[in-house]
Amino acid sequence: MSVAAQPPLPRLGLGGRLAEARLARGLELRDAERETRIRARYLAALEDEEFDLLPGDAWGLVFLRTYASYLGLEPTEYAEEFRRRRGVRAARLGTVIARVPRRRLGLRRR
Repeated sequence: MSVAAQPPLPRLGLGGRLAEARLARGLELRDAERETRIRARYLAALEDEEFDLLPGDAWGLVFLRTYASYLGLEPTEYAEEFRRRRGVRAARLGTVIARVPRRRLGLRRR
């Protein structure tokens, strides 16, 4: 089969692109674990797109953004794809802050 007649390679998914970026940098999962402080099993879950193995979608987004940044990738692009695939809505900052008890913020009632 000639080069021109070969079918195009399938586009890698989110996890495949993460693994490809890691391997292109000559890194092992344990190297990424040490540098990002994210357990290797969660990094592997991201690369294998086994998102149910993550400790929730919120942590999955944090891990994904951190890992993508570490690999020199655009974290927002990966986070948007993750949200789309998992059906996660982006929370507004005000909504998140409103749920933090006032005493934890060091605020007192008047």
